Amino acid sequence: MRERTVRAARTGHGFTLIELVVVVAIIGVISAITVPQYFKIVEKGRIAEAINVVRSAGSSQDRYYAKYGTYCTGAIASCGGFDMIMPTLKYFNTPAAFVTGATTPSWKVNLTRNSTVAIYGNYVVTYDVETTAAPALTCSQSNCSAELLPR
Repeated sequence: MRERTVRAARTGHGFTLIELVVVVAIIGVISAITVPQYFKIVEKGRIAEAINVVRSAGSSQDRYYAKYGTYCTGAIASCGGFDMIMPTLKYFNTPAAFVTGATTPSWKVNLTRNSTVAIYGNYVVTYDVETTAAPALTCSQSNCSAELLPR
């Protein structure tokens, strides 16, 4: 048994220090490229929660407008006849109210990320419906708007 170990040491089997350093450097470069992309993909999945809620709220607001001739603004619970119960959100703070927009009739809702995200920080997703423009889905961080929101 000891002879085999001595023979293996003499024949030069194994890796040199340079080879190991090169492998570690390659792994470091690959991880530096892939880790931010991973976080971006994960956050895209989480922002989908906010997008689904604002789209559902938009449909409910349209029905409310058709029935009452105005949008529900203010506390959601105080809008009698509003047919959406705001769900408890996992990654965003659940909004309690709709805000009046810049024109009449209009409305907007803000969803704030409930934890700090490494790449994007704390950001707010805003869905704004104005009579003079198409509904706008925006984000408070520029890189969030460019990378996470649907185009």
